[in-house]
Amino acid sequence: MEPIVSVGNGNMGTATDPTSRCRYGLTDRRWGLEFIRGTFTGGSGDADLAIKLAHRNGVTVFTLHTLKDVGTDGSQVNLRIMPEEERAWTFPPEDKIVLEWTNPNTQEWTIEVGLKGAA
Repeated sequence: MEPIVSVGNGNMGTATDPTSRCRYGLTDRRWGLEFIRGTFTGGSGDADLAIKLAHRNGVTVFTLHTLKDVGTDGSQVNLRIMPEEERAWTFPPEDKIVLEWTNPNTQEWTIEVGLKGAA
């Protein structure tokens, strides 16, 4: 699968808002997260980027991982799921990974997310 690209200059997403940006998943089959990578430009300041799971029931949210203090101009994030961790990062259809990051200034960001179908 081609990476999913999201670009913005505000906050990324909110796990409890199904219409927010930076929500990723597959609706027709089990899927796994392969990677998250991104870059930040313009502005200063940083904030934590939380990787959350919005459960398909629409109510339950789990924090899976937090990347601390990201967003300073020119900074990047790179998270690759290693083969021995793939099972922990595999989800049923309709579950969504949501990236929550509150923009502390005027940074622009580009995020690429790699998903793959899973057995």
